[in-house]
Amino acid sequence: MSAPLVSPIVPSLVARQPAAAPALVRAIGVRQLTAGLCNASIGAGIYLLPGRVAGEIGSAAPLAYALCGVTILFVMFSLAMAGSRVAVSGGPYAFAGAAFGPRVGFITGFMFCLSLVMAVGGVARELAGITASLLPQPLASVPTWVWLAAIVSALAGCNIRGVRGGATLVEVMTLAKVLPLLIFVAVGFTAVRPEALAWSHWPEAIHLGPALILVFWALSGSEMALQSGEEIKAPARTVPRAILLAVPAVLLFYLAIQTTAQGVLGPEMAQWKNQNVLAPAARVFLGPPGALLLTLGAAISMLGLVSGDMLGTPRTWYAIARAGLVPRALARIHPQYRTPHVAITTHAALIFFAGATGTFERLVELSGAMIVVMYMVCCAAAWRLHRRDVRLASKPFQPRGAGLLPWLAIGCLIWILSQQAAVELGTAAVAALLGATIYELRRTRVRADHQYGPGVAKGNRSEAARWVNERLTLLA
Repeated sequence: MSAPLVSPIVPSLVARQPAAAPALVRAIGVRQLTAGLCNASIGAGIYLLPGRVAGEIGSAAPLAYALCGVTILFVMFSLAMAGSRVAVSGGPYAFAGAAFGPRVGFITGFMFCLSLVMAVGGVARELAGITASLLPQPLASVPTWVWLAAIVSALAGCNIRGVRGGATLVEVMTLAKVLPLLIFVAVGFTAVRPEALAWSHWPEAIHLGPALILVFWALSGSEMALQSGEEIKAPARTVPRAILLAVPAVLLFYLAIQTTAQGVLGPEMAQWKNQNVLAPAARVFLGPPGALLLTLGAAISMLGLVSGDMLGTPRTWYAIARAGLVPRALARIHPQYRTPHVAITTHAALIFFAGATGTFERLVELSGAMIVVMYMVCCAAAWRLHRRDVRLASKPFQPRGAGLLPWLAIGCLIWILSQQAAVELGTAAVAALLGATIYELRRTRVRADHQYGPGVAKGNRSEAARWVNERLTLLA
């Protein structure tokens, strides 16, 4: 049997910092990663999307969760395979880069980050609105963008101060937002009307497509927690265990929430198409205190999702910056806290801009197709990494049917993508084209620096040569 292969791209994805530069800390274990995976998936969607999905396909809404749930299981198994083989920061960017080279890696990472900026920006905007609605005057009259800026800045500051603090915050947020939902399901099941759950025909494609992309967006997000690859302890063991614990639990949780809300409200769910439908459902069997509890739960859930994104996505910007494909400053590590502080600050600013200029519904719709395409690339990368037996360190995760699982996931993703409208597909195509353009421009700049030397102006030719050689190795 041939020896395992270490892809020439993989070492290039590992930090190329000077010897004295601080390194990232491996502080995320199974418990923290499982909480991060659950936190990323149980976000704003569990409150905002049940009504909208029911508005699209009525009482057949649980069908959309079942179809997308099977796909997510295949996808997450594929990501577990890839994450156990390429245990560096960057998540989808690192997986695709190790399997297919830097061009595909960058385009995938760019689409991933862009989709998260849009979706999380929409969630942060909703969170700012709920925050204002819960406060007394005159605080309630403060513009939404002010609360948006305060929330994003506070979460960025927490994550800059250390990965342990950010991971702990994610654990606390996960527990805090799950408790109101558990109460909702436990008490609400006693008020479910079976006739409200009956459906007699398969939903029409024109309605099923939007419902699938909304549910898929709601169930996705676990890859955010995998971006901190260099901060995960024993990733070949930790990543698969966390995914196997988190993904089935999240899927069952979503089905229970949708079934309870729909069984209580029935056709009335369509009236709450673009709002938190769980609050009026809780009012039926818990009264006004129940509605307040689920409103607070929605705010905590959104806060948890944004905090989880602030922990994970900046690590992808950090990884891309180390390759010279975005400004090098994004790869700086804070000398005291040992976190990518510039990447965190930049990502926070992008989230604020998206939230201040867009709406939750539109941002989610536009990001959904990009997420599906990104998953397809990651699943193909998982298959290629498995086939070539690429690994960085310990024995990787290899479930039964490892060679088949990624292709099952890709087949399901292609079917979901085929149900989408031209606008969403066009957005994904434009994002990919923009990523390819940025890559080629940065690649041209690196080769120009090879000719003239970036350190020549400062009289540092040896530093210039080292800088260029690192990038030419990656961009070859």
